[in-house]
Amino acid sequence: MKQKIEELINILNKIDKIPDKSLTDYKSVKINYLIDNIKDFLKTNNSDLINGLNDAINKNDINNIIKILNKIKQEYNKIINNQDKKNKEKKKNKETNYDIQIEDIISKIPTEIKQEISLDFDEIKKCLRNNCFRSAIMLCGKILEAALNRKYFEMTGKDLIETSPGMGLGKIIAKLKEEGINFDPGVTQQIHLINNVRIHSVHIKKEIFKPTKEQTQAIFLFTVDILKKLWKNVG
Repeated sequence: MKQKIEELINILNKIDKIPDKSLTDYKSVKINYLIDNIKDFLKTNNSDLINGLNDAINKNDINNIIKILNKIKQEYNKIINNQDKKNKEKKKNKETNYDIQIEDIISKIPTEIKQEISLDFDEIKKCLRNNCFRSAIMLCGKILEAALNRKYFEMTGKDLIETSPGMGLGKIIAKLKEEGINFDPGVTQQIHLINNVRIHSVHIKKEIFKPTKEQTQAIFLFTVDILKKLWKNVG
């Protein structure tokens, strides 16, 4: 919109009056196209400048039209600046919300994996900010592997990382069940969901998996929720 306002001002600075509407006169078509766009902007943003602009156009008062257009440009800049502030505040609040959730769970997980998982969460936040969604999902899978392996060790005293390195999430869950360690159905379903999405993200498939921002955020929240349930009685 700012570009259109400046373009119209440049055109008006070179003429004495607005030409009559004509479908064959390029300048006339251009001027009226820009004016219509600017009026639509004013209507959408409930500006009282539209009345002054209409009056100046009806009087073919070029100087006054240019003055009003400069005011409209200032109005536009205010709207854009306010919108930018709102977007930044919204982004800050969302990131703060992520931080609160992460800090809450980090304080409860075992010391042995705390630093690694904390670093992985920091990487996930960077991935979300830069739209690297597949990378974020892979890190969620990595966090779950570390968490489930640690939970298995706590419950059995056996270290699967040493005895069965590279074991996937599905097999780790199966090993936990063999030891009589069961999760509620919700946790199991969430883990399988993340595992399946992660497999599609990592391995070559006929159809490339391109997770959306919303899907990735949901998987992030699933991951945090699973960790909370694994150590829900801690802290």
